[in-house]
Amino acid sequence: MPKEKPSIFAAGVALIDRSKFSKKLAVIHRPYRSDWSLPKGKIDLNEIPQLAAIRELKEETGLDCILKNPLESRLYYKEEELKKVYYWRATLKGQANFVINEEVDELIWCNSSQLKSKLTYPDDVELATTALAQVDTSPLILLRHAQAEKRAEWSDRYQKKPPSDTARPLTRSGFGQTELISQLLHAYGITKVISSDATRCVATVTKFAAEINEPIQAFQSLNEFGWQTNPSPALALLSDALKDPTPQVICGHRPALPEIAQFIESQVDSVPLDAALAPGAMLVIHRTFNKGTISIKNVEQINIPS
Repeated sequence: MPKEKPSIFAAGVALIDRSKFSKKLAVIHRPYRSDWSLPKGKIDLNEIPQLAAIRELKEETGLDCILKNPLESRLYYKEEELKKVYYWRATLKGQANFVINEEVDELIWCNSSQLKSKLTYPDDVELATTALAQVDTSPLILLRHAQAEKRAEWSDRYQKKPPSDTARPLTRSGFGQTELISQLLHAYGITKVISSDATRCVATVTKFAAEINEPIQAFQSLNEFGWQTNPSPALALLSDALKDPTPQVICGHRPALPEIAQFIESQVDSVPLDAALAPGAMLVIHRTFNKGTISIKNVEQINIPS
C-alpha cells in the first residue's frame, strides 16, 4: 500500500443492465490507450465524486445511470503520480444506446464469465465481478436541510418577536445548495420525498420534488418542536420508511438526525451511522431486502458546499 497521498482523483461506475434472465456489465474500449476498461474519468475541481462518475459515464458512452452502493476504490500510479479512483455499482437508466465518441469507440455488455477475457486490467476484473454478483440496493437518504437563516438574525429581523421557528427560511446560499442536493437525489433514483413541515426543510427538497413530479410528504412530527415534544410518531414513520424499499429521502433537522440514525441502527443489521451532518449534507444508507430481512450494506456521507 503506497504511503503517499493520491494527487489525482477519478470516479467511475460498474454499469449493469438487468434483463429478465441475466445481468450484464458495460465494458468500454478506449482506442487512445488500446484497452478495455470500466467507464471512469477525472474529478473536476470541487466536483462531487458521485456526480463526476455519472458525468464521465455520459461523456464516454452517452448512457445514463442510477447509482447504487459504492465499490472498493482503486489506487495505482499514473506517470509516477498516485491516482485514486472511486467506483459505484450502477444500473442503466433508459435505453442502452451507446454513442461513439473521441474517447470510446466500442461498448460491449459482458456476463461474469466473459469479464476476465475482455477486461485489460485485473483490478477491473475483480471489481466488475463483485459488482455483478451483488444484489441491488435501495437508498434511504437522511438529509439535513440546507443553510438556513441564523436564529439570532431571524429574531432580530422581527424585533426579538419572530414568528414560529418552523417559518425560518433558507439563506441565498442555502437555496444555492438545493441545486446540488437535487442532482444527487436524481443520481440515486429517489422517488419518494419525506420532510419535516418546517419551511427550511420543505424548501430544501421542493426543487427536486417538482422535477420528479412527486408530492412532498411533510410531517409536523419531524420538525424540531414535534420531535422534542414526542418522538414516537416520527419513529413510527421512520420504521415504515425503513421497511419500504422505495428509494426515498427524509429531510430533517440537526437535533433529530443523530437520534434518527441511532433508531435505524437499533432496527436492522447496520454499520455505525453518523448523522451529525452539516447544513445540506446527507447520509446515503444503502439497504438490501431479502425475504423480509433488511440489512444495511454501505453508508455514504456527502457534504454540500455552501
